[in-house]
Amino acid sequence: MEKIPLKGALKLDPISQNSDRKSSDSKNDSITELKVFASENKNYIALSTRKLVKDDRDSLYGNTFIDTSAIELYDSKGKLKWSESMANRHPSECMVSNTGDFVSVAWKLKYEGRNISKLSCYDKNGKEVFRDDDIEYLYSGTDKNIIYYTKDIYYSGNPENAKKLFCINLANNNSWEKTFNAERVSVLAVSGNGENALCHAGNLYLLDKKGSIIWEKNYPPFHGTFSLSGNAEYLIQSPGAGTCFVYDIKNNKILFKKEKNK
Repeated sequence: MEKIPLKGALKLDPISQNSDRKSSDSKNDSITELKVFASENKNYIALSTRKLVKDDRDSLYGNTFIDTSAIELYDSKGKLKWSESMANRHPSECMVSNTGDFVSVAWKLKYEGRNISKLSCYDKNGKEVFRDDDIEYLYSGTDKNIIYYTKDIYYSGNPENAKKLFCINLANNNSWEKTFNAERVSVLAVSGNGENALCHAGNLYLLDKKGSIIWEKNYPPFHGTFSLSGNAEYLIQSPGAGTCFVYDIKNNKILFKKEKNK
């Protein structure tokens, strides 16, 4: 359990399962890829299993594989809570809430060289309670009950998606989208409790969980990494190696400043 990272997934080595054969052309050839995702408190584990089985049908592109994947939720004692499978897609990202009440999965499909994801959110019984298409990136705080996300603009054919931020609050099943007057919106950070998102859309915006703008500021420079405290009272910015700023958001003050070589 301690080897499972708090952020991201633990990817296990692929398992090649080949039938008795002398060449690699056997139609039974398959590869199984495993990923392990954990809730922040590690009380719940999501196991992603992706099985690629070689398709014996003729293809202009050589060997092709049928992609069948599943996601399984376990508690810390190893008891299976539920499982869900999907053909031709695999979980690229998975967010598990600390209570195990919600699991959000980005099911990825590779289409014409592009990786397109569909967001499916499941409750504690494995029932899908929310779905959206053309997902680009997912963001969340510690508990994973509130999911912020952006959408792909190419596959959807909707360039307006670049200006929008989307959100689903699974605790009350409330979803919203917000359009900014900018060419593109990116999420820089989410507060620990998940109730605030810091976005860059021309300027810097702090939003609450309902999509309302708390403030709009110009904090140059915009590059680097950002973090929000658990309740979004403080903003930490690191524009580059050896440089760090800590802002008191409410009072609009710099509390701490460390610059490289100073």
